[in-house]
Amino acid sequence: MPPAKRRPPVKPSKGDAVSVDEPLEFLRGSTYRQRQVCLTIEQFLTGDAPANEIIAACEYLSVVYPLHLFDLVDDLLPLLRDRCKPSDNILPVLEELAEAQKTVRALAAKTVKALVDHLERQSEGGPSKALQRQTGELLTGLRRLSAIESGIVLPLARARLSDNDLHELAQRMKTRRGLKDAG
Repeated sequence: MPPAKRRPPVKPSKGDAVSVDEPLEFLRGSTYRQRQVCLTIEQFLTGDAPANEIIAACEYLSVVYPLHLFDLVDDLLPLLRDRCKPSDNILPVLEELAEAQKTVRALAAKTVKALVDHLERQSEGGPSKALQRQTGELLTGLRRLSAIESGIVLPLARARLSDNDLHELAQRMKTRRGLKDAG
């Protein structure tokens, strides 16, 4: 019996055009996009994703996703370490997230290269077993990080970060992207 198709992720309430001025909503939107990319790659594995969608997913993983990880690991996680209460017991989760993102970042870079190579060769018969295994590992890692971000980190950030914290977070994210009004 073929595996059941995954349902598309629930779109954030504010849509795709969330400003970096709302950093937690922006991160939530990026997490949503991450789940969409997972679905696209999964469809690629079953032969149901056109090449242009795979290229867009690879561009996301190569350009946008690294920025998301910097936002998370360099900016949001340190803020949460400082602002959370000991009773939140969040430190082990933050450490796990910081460590897991390193693995996913390296696997994403390697998988993007393999996907692009596959598309350039216009391989018949679908992806190789090695590429299927590699993309499966990436999907597992991305989905795990997405679940931790959306289920634990972002709700806790909403509860613990002050307006000033959010403003500083937004400024750092703008600076990282070369956007005006940073400073």
